[in-house]
Amino acid sequence: MKCLCIIVIMLFVPAICHADEARLQKFDDLKFSIECRQGYEAKRMAGAFANTVGVVLSREAENKKFKPNIAISSTPNSNPPADLDTFFNLNLLYCLKDPNFRLLLAEKTKMGDKEIYQLVYKQKAVLQDSNNTIVPIKVVQVYVIGPSRVYFVNYSAAEDDFNAYLAAANEIINSFKIL
Repeated sequence: MKCLCIIVIMLFVPAICHADEARLQKFDDLKFSIECRQGYEAKRMAGAFANTVGVVLSREAENKKFKPNIAISSTPNSNPPADLDTFFNLNLLYCLKDPNFRLLLAEKTKMGDKEIYQLVYKQKAVLQDSNNTIVPIKVVQVYVIGPSRVYFVNYSAAEDDFNAYLAAANEIINSFKIL
């Protein structure tokens, strides 16, 4: 099983998003839905990332060096099927090989009625800003196993921007539902 380490940091807090403020977005073939407030839109990626939905959290007018974002990937759980512990540990091992990776939190917890793993870390991004300065990022990753799919939820932002977008990220992440 190939594993892709995507940088994301999420801290779960009670969702403050109300139904009249958010729009449900369903991705039937990927077997999940999320809710996004007005101004945020979940968009399906193309090509090799067609199993991923992304939400950019900064506004168009904000000239961010690294745009805070959420990425949610959904992949069939087959060949052979992975359990939650295996899925998480394979990804963690991959991340630990990166010398720029700094683990902040790794825990097994619950999101709704689903058992999940949450990984929080900092990393020097492979991206650079307009001054060719390496942008350190902070990431929350959530690993979920559904009946037939594995899900990888990732919130990442430049370390300086992380807390400013955390509430918006948590609203979207807490609205995640397996269909």
